[in-house]
Amino acid sequence: MYRYFLGIKYKFNGNSIQEGYDCITLVSAVAKAHNIYIPNVNHQNHTINTFAPIFKDEIASGRWIEVEKQPLVAVVFRIAGKIQHIGFMIDDERFIHILQDSNVTIEKLSNPNWNKRVVGFYTYKAEK
Repeated sequence: MYRYFLGIKYKFNGNSIQEGYDCITLVSAVAKAHNIYIPNVNHQNHTINTFAPIFKDEIASGRWIEVEKQPLVAVVFRIAGKIQHIGFMIDDERFIHILQDSNVTIEKLSNPNWNKRVVGFYTYKAEK
């Protein structure tokens, strides 16, 4: 199932395999493939170009809650001092994600480059 997404190109606010994805739209698409609804907060906040304020507002709203590390939850990362990246856990150790100027890939969370940047694991609760 995840191989379906591998190699797809980066596109800010992209929302299809043909167009590409960014990290948030990819998480939404992968979750949807598992019948989990995660809204694309990029599209709800067109004028905000960084992930940190979007996710801070989402957490404060109660729509996202922190959970234990497990498959099928989002993993949030701090890069360059800011919360600005999200991936989707596909098992206990690997996550799928995409970075700007890159393609969709699967990586191990145990990689020190990623492990030291983990902020937490989150699931989408519901609209409040």
